[in-house]
Amino acid sequence: MNLGDLFDPPPLRWGLRGDPHLWQAMRRRFGDDDLPADEQALEKAVETAFEEITGARMSDGTEIVRMPEYRIGSGMSDGMVSGEWWHTSARVLLRDRWRVAVDDR
Repeated sequence: MNLGDLFDPPPLRWGLRGDPHLWQAMRRRFGDDDLPADEQALEKAVETAFEEITGARMSDGTEIVRMPEYRIGSGMSDGMVSGEWWHTSARVLLRDRWRVAVDDR
């Protein structure tokens, strides 16, 4: 199992309509990366990738990031990524999946 595998399956709920596109970008970004050795390394990797892809920091969890490349004509939050959702929900989900993967080794 690698870090990209933690992104499968996608969550059932999202913050904004751009979040599924960022989720897939993260999955591709981490596709060949080994699982981090600890939770702090996992969180750092996700935060760093979030910043590299969006140009914004995830750590404060309040920012809405406009990502024009994620626009598909699907409504008011089309092309927007929720820093809050990534800071709270996505981090917890990925951390929980990492714990299960590490325990299964």
